[in-house]
Amino acid sequence: MSNSQQPWLIQYRYDPLDQLISRNQSDKPGLHRFYCKKRLATEIQGAIGHSIVQHGDILLAQQQHQDNTHDTTLLATDLQRSVLHTLKANEQPRPIAYSSYGHRRAESGLTSLLGFNGERPDAVTGHYLLGNGYRAFNPVLMRFNSPDSLSPFGKGGLNCYAYCSGDPVNRSDPSGHAVRYSFNRSNRVLYANNKEFRPVKPGFSDAQVRAEVKQLNRLGKAQERASDQLRQRVRDDIESNYVPAESEEARRYMLERFDPQDRRLPSNLRQQLSEFYAENELAEIFYSKITNKNNGIVYGVIDQLAGGEYPYRVFIDQDLQSFAIAYQKRIAGLQKAIDDLSRKKAQIRESITIW
Repeated sequence: MSNSQQPWLIQYRYDPLDQLISRNQSDKPGLHRFYCKKRLATEIQGAIGHSIVQHGDILLAQQQHQDNTHDTTLLATDLQRSVLHTLKANEQPRPIAYSSYGHRRAESGLTSLLGFNGERPDAVTGHYLLGNGYRAFNPVLMRFNSPDSLSPFGKGGLNCYAYCSGDPVNRSDPSGHAVRYSFNRSNRVLYANNKEFRPVKPGFSDAQVRAEVKQLNRLGKAQERASDQLRQRVRDDIESNYVPAESEEARRYMLERFDPQDRRLPSNLRQQLSEFYAENELAEIFYSKITNKNNGIVYGVIDQLAGGEYPYRVFIDQDLQSFAIAYQKRIAGLQKAIDDLSRKKAQIRESITIW
């Protein structure tokens, strides 16, 4: 049997902020991405570069530059930033049509770098890598390829693969899991992801509402960052099989250098090593229970384990419960920050809107 490995086709690379920064194909020059305020601003592939011209959330144009030549394309979009028409000098306008979930046929006007909801489709797969590479949305299957880190017990909802809660016409999902608020002063309604949320209370001026909406979105971004930090903390712990203990460095030093079955070691050292190995096995069990089959982290299970039971009321042993309680304390600061931000957002929503 041959052991030769299949050659790689595509490589995706991310920066320390988990943003997709490059894509390499085995037979093409590497493509590099650059962002401005979490929006794609420039792409460079070999000698060809593309730049996006936008004002705030409004897409205006894109420019292709190669050597000393520049080719500009004007973009016409809807309120959700989906590119509907493109216009180049000395050419007729080209329309672009989408299905309700963003799929477009290959011949349906590919002069625009951006597409549905102003997002960049991956040129190889056709998927939208939302959140600057956080999750891939498949417009053909009408769902995400990977679960939401805020599901099923957080704001991601029970269906961790659903796009816009099944309402892609009225909602958008630029980050892959966040809610974005806006204010329509014509009907004085607060919108969440372009869907009517609640009417605004009388007595608030438009300027006051806009200021509160800006604060809501600022808190939402801070909540996203805190959630990302929590997710990264848990993923790092899973990778290193971290054990919440004061003697972490000593434990790792001893596990790497000594065998608890070595009779030449003092009995107290053998006992300590045996305890360390037991903690390691306990950590593996704990981390296997808080991750799903797609390596997503299910944070609600940590609380259930700390409470002494596993989902579907399967009771666990006391050692695993103690481990979960200790791990709860490790991530308590980040969880409190997320909860505090969520509470502040709720207070603002309740203060300016009518239930």
